[in-house]
Amino acid sequence: MQKEEIVKLIKHVEQTSGKNMDLGELTTSDLLQISPSSSRENELQAQVTSLQQSIESIVGELQRQKMKNALLERQLNALLCKESDEIYFDVNTSES
Repeated sequence: MQKEEIVKLIKHVEQTSGKNMDLGELTTSDLLQISPSSSRENELQAQVTSLQQSIESIVGELQRQKMKNALLERQLNALLCKESDEIYFDVNTSES
């Protein structure tokens, strides 16, 4: 639904600016460089920019959490291996 709205907005901007671009060639920076001709377009462009910044922030946080998770998994595995070795050692020494 949102993608359709963005495509409609792009087509509207193309018509009002006289530019006819292939939608496949448009990049995010292209969309931001198109100057909006109405207050509604200004509002939508501000929302798009805000959403992009939010996405970048969330992606960064996701990467940090993935790294933290990987570290915690390694620490947990090391503890489990150590505990397993200790149990094995205790069993073998008590059998002797």
